[in-house]
Amino acid sequence: MEKPNEKIDLASFASRGIPCLEPRFISSCIMDDAPEIGDFYIPAYKEILINMRFPSKKRRKIGSTNCGISH
Repeated sequence: MEKPNEKIDLASFASRGIPCLEPRFISSCIMDDAPEIGDFYIPAYKEILINMRFPSKKRRKIGSTNCGISH
């Protein structure tokens, strides 16, 4: 079991396609037939997904030019 202040690597979950959801998702599954999973992402996880799908121009530039190594 994790410690209360321990950080969890949400990016690792996101890169594997494992959703990180708020606890209220479970009750929605009981009450609704098919809740929209994206409505229940943990905010930090959702931010990581956005950054993975739409990386900043700076990241793209570094990644596209010789692995960011300048000569």
